[in-house]
Amino acid sequence: MEKSCHAGLRIIALNTVYCLQANPWAVNATSDIGDQFSWLSTTLERAKVRRAPARKCSISPRQTTSECFLLVTFLPVPKIPTTPRTPNCGHRGCVRAIRPFVKLLASCEQHYFPLIAQYADIIVGQLFGHLHTDIFRFVPSYDAENPSVAFVNPSLTPRASSKPPLSQQTEGKNPALRAWSLELDGSGMLSLADYTSYWANLTRSNDAGIVWEKLYSIRDTYQLDDLSVDSMKALAQRLAYDDDTWCTFFKHWFVEQDYVECDLACRKSCICSILFSAWDDFVACQARINIQAADCG
Repeated sequence: MEKSCHAGLRIIALNTVYCLQANPWAVNATSDIGDQFSWLSTTLERAKVRRAPARKCSISPRQTTSECFLLVTFLPVPKIPTTPRTPNCGHRGCVRAIRPFVKLLASCEQHYFPLIAQYADIIVGQLFGHLHTDIFRFVPSYDAENPSVAFVNPSLTPRASSKPPLSQQTEGKNPALRAWSLELDGSGMLSLADYTSYWANLTRSNDAGIVWEKLYSIRDTYQLDDLSVDSMKALAQRLAYDDDTWCTFFKHWFVEQDYVECDLACRKSCICSILFSAWDDFVACQARINIQAADCG
């Protein structure tokens, strides 16, 4: 689905549920289900042809033929791990490892990754959902020739698993939502400028009703100049080696829950899932990355 929401800015929503191997309609699929990636390629190519030469996307009123795109999907491509296992270990959740990847059709990754790289100059952002966590990642990896950053938005649903019983669950999160801001520079170049996450404390809300509060601004909290690939690479480096930054991030990841801990395996899994979107690279990263556990108590 495609929708113009501003002169020159268009939002594309992809149905990536087609990419799940667990989807019965996709069991025997070996190519582009519904031809949506073919459609995406055609749509992006037409916009690039219309774009002014040697310019990134612009929504300047003076250049109405320049177009840029915000890609929105429910299920990330690929569905990388973001939810830790929290085995029963007393009154606190003890995060030991990231859940395995849910398998996606290889054809989806084979279509998606090259398109993101090819049309990086007219794609201003990728926004994902589904995972109920607050995280970002590089597509296809931080060290790719032309990487991009995808942001996974937290959820309004205070997710909890079906096991153990509700009274023993340690995986729920407070509900959260995110407000994005975009900005134009002096020449009319458009970019994702910042986001602010808001949350509702369920413990207090059970007594006094839902009250939404500001949780954080990514640029203010992590002192970022912008949300460019270089800035997010620097943030990933800090998450790996600066404990204060990591502990702040971890609280946001779980939307201010205070019952979870993250051991070394958990931290490695999270950092590697940020750096690499492909399973083999993700696994190899955990074996070689040299980081330490952090005490976020």
